Amino acid sequence: MILNMIKNLIESFINLIYPFRCIGCGKKIVDKTNISLCSQCWLSIKRNYPPFCLRCGRHLEETDSSICKECKNKIYYFDRAFSACIYEGLIVELIHQFKYNGKDFLGRTLANILIDFINTYKIPIKEFNLIIAVPLHPRKLRDREYNQSQILAEAIAKEFRLNFIKDAVYKIKDTVSQTELSCQERLKNVTDSFRLNPKIDIKNKSILIVDDLLTTGATASELARVLKLAGCKNTVVLTLAS
Repeated sequence: MILNMIKNLIESFINLIYPFRCIGCGKKIVDKTNISLCSQCWLSIKRNYPPFCLRCGRHLEETDSSICKECKNKIYYFDRAFSACIYEGLIVELIHQFKYNGKDFLGRTLANILIDFINTYKIPIKEFNLIIAVPLHPRKLRDREYNQSQILAEAIAKEFRLNFIKDAVYKIKDTVSQTELSCQERLKNVTDSFRLNPKIDIKNKSILIVDDLLTTGATASELARVLKLAGCKNTVVLTLAS
């Protein structure tokens, strides 16, 4: 955490001398709204758009069904999911830099994408009693120094004046990366990996789960299962991309 603070101070000092540069193309940023991206790169991010699958939230190519082909044979414990972007192009690099390369300052820009999505498609954000982020195992949190999903969740909670609880759920199983695993291996990998904080009462609560990426939905579904077992009324997942 100290190293991260020092790095941010150095970057802030550099930006006093040199102009902000777009992390996407390297050009000088004139409009400081998003700081990390120029307006051209901001607009180039592939946004998800309706109609949305009523389960995973991805764009529906077939309009004769409310559920996409991938979800027809899947069981999710969350009630619905939304993703702001399609996991292609620039957003892939941004999430990678944010998640693995210590560029936590990207949280502001990426949170703005989620906030725009919520406002554009009138996601009923005020209906949630609380917001939680998908937690990291302590070892992974030490290595990364921050939880990227928590940064996004806190920004959304602040924007819409909602209750964010940092330690509502713990990651108790140090799972391997899901990246190279099959769908069945992902399910097995995350099974029994979360534990609810016994001090938090979630009975009959509506909860928004925030994460950076939805792939097979295994992680979010397992977290939702733990919440449902504790009496949670409904869970909705919101991610940057899928």
